[in-house]
Amino acid sequence: MKRIISMVLSLVMLVSLLGVNVSSEWTEPTENTSLYSWPSEPTAENIFGESGAFEKNAGSWSSMTDTTASFDDTEKAILLNNDGGDDTNENYGKYDYFSHDLGGEITQGQVDVTFNFKTNGAYLGIILDSGEKETSTLALSISPWGVNGDKTWPAGFMGNDKFPWPDINNKFGDFQGLGNHGDDKFGSYWTVVISARPEDKKYTLDVKYGENQKTLAQTEFDMKDSKIKRIVFGQYDGVDWNAKTYVKNINIDYKKVWKAPTTDTNLYSWPSEPTADNVWDNGLEKNGGSWNGNKETVEKFDADEKAIRFHHDSSYDYFRYNMGGAIKDGTVDLSFKFKTNGQYFGVLLDSGNGTGDSTVALTIHPWGTWNNGPSGKKLTARIGYGTFPFDATPITESNELGQHTDNGYGEWINVKISAKPESKKFDLIMSLPSGAAICNKSNLDMKGTQISGISFGSFDDLTWDASTYIKDISVSYKEDVSVPITYENLYTYPTEPTADNIWSGGLAQNGGSWNGNAATEVEFDATEGALLLNNDGVENAGKYDYFNYAIGKTLTSGQVELNFKFKTNGSYIGVILDSGTAGTSTPAIAINPWGQTNTWINGVVDRYAGEIKTGKFPWEGTELSESRELGQHSDDGFDPWLTARVLARPTEQKYDVIIKQGEKLVAEGFDLNMSGTQISGIVFASFDDLNWNAKTFVKDITVDYTNGERVASKEAASQTFESPLKYVKVEYDTVFNNKINDIEELHFIQAENDVTVLKLRDRIMSYCGKWNDINTREGTYHIKAIADITTGWVGYVTVEVTAPNGQKFVRQGSRLVSELTAVDKIVIKSDNPKNVSNVKINVIGDDDLLKDLSLSDISFIKNGETVNDINNVPIDLTAISIDMKTPLFDKATLDEKIYIKKDGVKIDAKETEYSGNIFTIKCNTLSADSDYELFADGAVAKSDKSFGFKTEKAVSAKILSIKNSSGTDVTAVSKADNKLTVASSMRNTLNSEKSYSVIAAVYGANSNLADIKFGENHSTASDAGFSDEFELNNLSGAKEIKFFIWDGTGAIKPYSKAITIAEDLFDDGEVDKLVTTFIGDAKTTRGFSWSSALTYNDMAIEYKTAASDWNSLDATLVGTYNAAQNCWEADITNLSPGTEYSYRLYDKSAKKYTQTYSFKTEDENVTKFSFIGFTDSQSGLVDEDSDDWTGQYEYFKNTVDKAMLDAPNAAFMLQGGDLVNAGSKISMWNNYFKAIQGVGESVPHMATAGNHEYNNYDFKGAGDEEPGKAFAYFFNNPDNGRNALGSLKASDNWEDADKRVLKYIDDTIYSFDYANAHITVLNSGSNSTHGGCEDIVSAQVDWLKNDLQNTSAKWKIVMLHQGLYERAGSSARRDILEKTLQECGVDLVIYGHDHEVIRTYVMKDAAAVVGGDSDRIVKGSGTVHQMLGVCGSAADGSWVNIPEYVSVFSGTYIGDETYYAVYEVSQDSIDVIVKSVKGTIIDKFSITDAQ
Repeated sequence: MKRIISMVLSLVMLVSLLGVNVSSEWTEPTENTSLYSWPSEPTAENIFGESGAFEKNAGSWSSMTDTTASFDDTEKAILLNNDGGDDTNENYGKYDYFSHDLGGEITQGQVDVTFNFKTNGAYLGIILDSGEKETSTLALSISPWGVNGDKTWPAGFMGNDKFPWPDINNKFGDFQGLGNHGDDKFGSYWTVVISARPEDKKYTLDVKYGENQKTLAQTEFDMKDSKIKRIVFGQYDGVDWNAKTYVKNINIDYKKVWKAPTTDTNLYSWPSEPTADNVWDNGLEKNGGSWNGNKETVEKFDADEKAIRFHHDSSYDYFRYNMGGAIKDGTVDLSFKFKTNGQYFGVLLDSGNGTGDSTVALTIHPWGTWNNGPSGKKLTARIGYGTFPFDATPITESNELGQHTDNGYGEWINVKISAKPESKKFDLIMSLPSGAAICNKSNLDMKGTQISGISFGSFDDLTWDASTYIKDISVSYKEDVSVPITYENLYTYPTEPTADNIWSGGLAQNGGSWNGNAATEVEFDATEGALLLNNDGVENAGKYDYFNYAIGKTLTSGQVELNFKFKTNGSYIGVILDSGTAGTSTPAIAINPWGQTNTWINGVVDRYAGEIKTGKFPWEGTELSESRELGQHSDDGFDPWLTARVLARPTEQKYDVIIKQGEKLVAEGFDLNMSGTQISGIVFASFDDLNWNAKTFVKDITVDYTNGERVASKEAASQTFESPLKYVKVEYDTVFNNKINDIEELHFIQAENDVTVLKLRDRIMSYCGKWNDINTREGTYHIKAIADITTGWVGYVTVEVTAPNGQKFVRQGSRLVSELTAVDKIVIKSDNPKNVSNVKINVIGDDDLLKDLSLSDISFIKNGETVNDINNVPIDLTAISIDMKTPLFDKATLDEKIYIKKDGVKIDAKETEYSGNIFTIKCNTLSADSDYELFADGAVAKSDKSFGFKTEKAVSAKILSIKNSSGTDVTAVSKADNKLTVASSMRNTLNSEKSYSVIAAVYGANSNLADIKFGENHSTASDAGFSDEFELNNLSGAKEIKFFIWDGTGAIKPYSKAITIAEDLFDDGEVDKLVTTFIGDAKTTRGFSWSSALTYNDMAIEYKTAASDWNSLDATLVGTYNAAQNCWEADITNLSPGTEYSYRLYDKSAKKYTQTYSFKTEDENVTKFSFIGFTDSQSGLVDEDSDDWTGQYEYFKNTVDKAMLDAPNAAFMLQGGDLVNAGSKISMWNNYFKAIQGVGESVPHMATAGNHEYNNYDFKGAGDEEPGKAFAYFFNNPDNGRNALGSLKASDNWEDADKRVLKYIDDTIYSFDYANAHITVLNSGSNSTHGGCEDIVSAQVDWLKNDLQNTSAKWKIVMLHQGLYERAGSSARRDILEKTLQECGVDLVIYGHDHEVIRTYVMKDAAAVVGGDSDRIVKGSGTVHQMLGVCGSAADGSWVNIPEYVSVFSGTYIGDETYYAVYEVSQDSIDVIVKSVKGTIIDKFSITDAQ
């Protein structure tokens, strides 16, 4: 026993010596408790002594090292003072610490550390010690060296990144009051509150100063670890005064942190035996929460009714249930009972963020309007929601809500409110004790996305003793459990339908509740394999016809999907979602045959349009769109089959409608309103009061049911930009399963303008606001979107979606972003934020930048004026400016990467500027007659670029213009017009006198000099302009006048201007529409066509080289157009390759001439050339006599001019059709040729016939000639396709426009070669989608195959107006042409018609070849199809629903923009760039040799 006692005593002594705490085992707190309280009378003993709670060490921050911290009895505070003095003191650079051990690890809840401190300027740190230095959190770090103080009171600063030297760049702010850098120069005491939540690894910091307790820093920060064991205070001394810090009033508390429920939980239950005391337990409070600013109220508990009573102690009265925190997901269910004698009563779903974010879920207003109750209960009150107590959104009225007397109470009302904060929706159900419903409303809108409490309120300004009793309150939380989405086919149309089996499976010959289930006589048509709605209104005007699919049960949730096909000759058609009650059924589709957008020819409707509406049948309703594919108002006027899809969601009371014809989108509507909340059947209906035998065929009906519900999207990622950006990019991955409960969204936001750039939802994809079906499999989609608002005229967004199988969907649009001037924020949303990954916002790569610089992006400027001749740049050039088209580069980068070089060496700029994406180099004086280059490094220009330019000679003179006696610039004069004015100028940079003279030399036959005239001698020591008057007396035998510059000292310089001399010149307008075309070998032949006044019947063309005399060729009269003009053409042959020719037109009898023009034949052995492509220059709607230039072809002229600037050496222009809007309107043709004037006379203009050439769309006048004739008469195209249609004859079912195509088919089908390219032009007919159009295209196949197989050219290009991959009819052209194009190795097909820029993937075997580099296509891998948009005033944007699974680039539209393409053709590639007229690069790709 002694030995045991001795061992125990020894153990006790050992424990005592080791200082081991033998108190009870540590238990982590779970309820609110104080962990440490500062003593009311602090002393050294109760702070640091045996009874104290602080230790003189730094915890794990400095390995528990002992320090010299002490207690100051004067300040009643802990003193940190290691007195470092200056750097000669042994304590200089030392640390001082103290700490409080919490007793164990705290891993949950909230730890609040509150203390006061003051300092005379010291480094101070407060650390949340986890037990390991590496994972401990520096909560606050103070440095005495701020920057915003003054000499009398220096500033310190606060941070939390390092101790003792926080980075001033990461500071919270500079604060005076952190010590005046002297031994006794202390500021006032500061108050610090640190609230740490280890489980969330977050803490907040609140620092206040002085008596006014002003908050100087308050924010939330990250913790390194999820536990706290100790609180450490530290000071560092590296200053030359006696730096001290006093710390006192330290309090450490633990607070229980409320956690939102995650499983089904009862939050509050009404007591089984309620009393005035226990009713306020467990969360009920006597305040109104956000409704009254949490102010205390005086609620009364009524013991008789065992209920809380609202009574008129004041105007407003409140109580609430406080949840203790915010619930943001799941469902919050509130139920209670109330009765009232007539009082304003409301219920608020309190977000905790104020009334602006809270939702009034119920408002009772005692003053109803019905007042139709039974005796004793006549008065009604209004039930509503949204606001309280007045102006609520009404739902219904009830006579059980009080009779406006002291005892006039109604029955107890049962109320249930179910709120889903995540989807911002709630349901409201009210019923009587009997169960009879008062109201039942679903999916009402909430304001906020969280609920932290439920407030009950009343208002009283009433004359009776108004009161309301509330009891049996229950609040519960329900977890959102994902129900597996299941699909059920309810009905499928028979694969082999007959009159017998068609009525099995649910279809019935009645109209359901819509017609009281009355029988009808709908027939089955065996020829069409379809049900026929045909009540023959000619005899039975005003009759209805119906058939119905009865589901067999009532569906109140999920989604019903209806698909079917129909065609009509013009009928009233309805599709009704039958609720079982006619009054709450919904006409989802209502078609009216009388639309407004008919097309006209010669004052007669050419094609009727119908209206597609929703909401009512057969009249009124809300219009979705109009279409010309809804019947042609005659017994046999059927249009092709249309497909319709309806998606109905009864819980939401919403439905979607999509109607297509083939791949053409006819109508669409989303989230349209249903009348009822259930579906029991689907009714198909027709109405007939028409004077033709109106019919509608319906077939291929399917009805499917999905048990899922649409869900709301939640924020998955976002980024706010401190300064709004004009160029932003986002890229991310998201998992999308194409189901009803799946939604992914991307938003670009500026202030209140929230643009939904992309939305994926239920097998539908929205790009920039337009919808398309997607049928790719579920999986991870890659999203990339760029917003570029740098161009100053309009912004655009490019969206690229890559599906799991590699297919790409690309669209660019501006309409939705045209109101954005910058982007403040990017938000990515998803139904499941975990689906979103790999988010990169503004991570910019080379491929994202619109920076492929070309010469058109560069301007040479002298004194504000643009210098156009880069081979004669003035030596005093002011600046060179470069449009970078993106704001991504800073000025320093551009200074380094873009500069001027001479002889390969960089030369210094005077200065540079960078503003609005324009980088400007201010130039020093350049050397005369020298070669320079502007160099742009590949880092800013896609690849290294050098743009060469040459400076002017030191002294040079040139002739600027030659004007006739009327002051008009001329290239030809009549023999009678012998007075000419010649403007010239001298450029002199030598600052010494130099002189020159202008010489006019007159040449006669055989280029013999006939006369010579000298102008005055002009002398100048600087730049100057001069004018000479020449009067030439005898021009009778003259052919030409050449003008020379002579400096009087040497040989006369080669002439720089020449004019031809004619007997007489045509007056303006007597000869017009002059264009040149290829007619055969481009090296040796050239064609011309023009119109003249009827008085000229003997026309010819003269042509010559610079060294030869005029050759003459008689023109051919094609015919007379509009009884107002003769149409001519001429074919010149036997020309020399690579030679420039001058030419002019003349009438041999009248001896009148045009001005002189020029053209150049193709060179031998061309290895590289360019051509320009554009299409659809058509004008908009015009009046019969309109000749409005601005409204018609000014757009087109701008496009031509801009294209020629980009490709000044273009070998030809290729025009893809729809040159005019109304094919016979001569004013439109006049304006078309006016637009290409100055270009079309020299650059071959190869045009394609479009459907507008054969119709008078949107023009209700009589026209000038039959449509189609103008194109045949005004162009001289190659005739190698004249027999392309063989013996094709028009059929009876052809539309008139197709008959006109056949009549004027000559020279609309042709081909030509240029260098190593073969271009074939086809005629795609008018705009019909059956009959003549298909026959005309089919008839060209044999000729096309022969044409393509008999060329040796490397590159094969085909152009036609209506293509193979666009809207209605394209599938027919695809079936006819695609195999031939592939077999013959066609590289590129170009077309127009749809007013969009579109490019397909490589197409082979009627399928897209997806994968690899879609912008670099290897020759032989298939055919690329390209649509070029519009180039004229029809730039109104027509969105097309093409099969996007074949489209690598689709859907470009930029408001008021036109487009063109430049094609660079070489031995190795065809390089294509499509641009808008304002310079935006729309698309860019290459077709390259496999080598």
